[in-house]
Amino acid sequence: MGTRDEHIGNVIRTLRQRRGLTAASLARSARVSLTLVAELEKRGPDVEHVTPVEWGVLDRLAVTLGLRNGASLYKLVPDPSDDKAPLLRLGGIASVEGGAGARGTHEKL
Repeated sequence: MGTRDEHIGNVIRTLRQRRGLTAASLARSARVSLTLVAELEKRGPDVEHVTPVEWGVLDRLAVTLGLRNGASLYKLVPDPSDDKAPLLRLGGIASVEGGAGARGTHEKL
């Protein structure tokens, strides 16, 4: 894992909170364990170290959070060299509140 302060866990937690979900409700909706959600929110793997099993979990979480796939989560992790990037470029997403999948989700990634 890298040493950056911003990581995939911050993305997952922020999107979850903006949707008004608890970690337990996200886990339930994505059909993953609460322990796994908590572990991912603490840090999560750098994109270079994601295993195929982790991609499956990240894909399920991303869809539950209204994104296309797990790779979309990584696109929201700010580049540490970009001093203009606020925590998670979430302002670039028109709406993640509309629901998972194609139902009302608008992405600009």
